[in-house]
Amino acid sequence: MSNSQNPAELDKILLDLPALETERLLLRKLHLEDAEDMFEYAVDPELAGLGMWLPFHTIEDSRADLEETLRNYAKGELVDWAIVLKAEAKMIGRAGLGRYSPRNYRAELGYALNRRYWGKGYMTEAAQVIMAFGFGALGLHRIEANVLSENSASIHILEKLGMQYEGVKREATFVRNRFDDVKLYAILSREWAGNPPK
Repeated sequence: MSNSQNPAELDKILLDLPALETERLLLRKLHLEDAEDMFEYAVDPELAGLGMWLPFHTIEDSRADLEETLRNYAKGELVDWAIVLKAEAKMIGRAGLGRYSPRNYRAELGYALNRRYWGKGYMTEAAQVIMAFGFGALGLHRIEANVLSENSASIHILEKLGMQYEGVKREATFVRNRFDDVKLYAILSREWAGNPPK
């Protein structure tokens, strides 16, 4: 069995989600003070469209999202981090493991990054430490990701992480007022352990 943690140990981890760190990034729990930095990227319709979510319209959307996030943290129901660029002490995005299913040892990698910071490897760096946490602390067997067929930048990240393309979910989302195909990628714990990305 992949998961060496018992339910009580998992509950403890989820109720006090630890910060994660890389050379350039700090991944920490989201705070209400992140509202302005979040709004800076969440208002971007292109980013939202590619991420299959609706763009924010006002700073109040950010605050409402963060208030819900804090409620979910308190219930141990969220595995999500703010991505903070250490050099600027700025929250530049968000990433985590959604649709977490302890019973099935599975979760879905999801992320959003301020477009000003694209092309610098930050998202790959953040995702690597999150996946290591998922396969390690959470004992996951499988981490998957859903991506729009046209989102070549995100597909490149998933492939760098060692994820394999498993197929297409035809016309699976209607977020952009049209039916879009969604590609499914995934990696298993033995594949991560045998050949972790550098």
